[in-house]
Amino acid sequence: MHFVANAQATNCKSGIAAIRIYTAPGVNAYTVNAASLDTRLSLSSGTYNIVIQAWDNCGHVYQAPETITVH
Repeated sequence: MHFVANAQATNCKSGIAAIRIYTAPGVNAYTVNAASLDTRLSLSSGTYNIVIQAWDNCGHVYQAPETITVH
């Protein structure tokens, strides 16, 4: 599965610290210490409640949830 994400710190001039992909609650599948990611993850067939989470250097957290189905 191909994942592409970009994050912008709306309340922090110091910018984004990292972005993480969760494939289930508490399951860290991928982390990048940057404001964008472009990666492929190998996922078994099934339904996933994906959360792309970014945090900035001021402590703010940004999340984008998405449910996907892999066949």
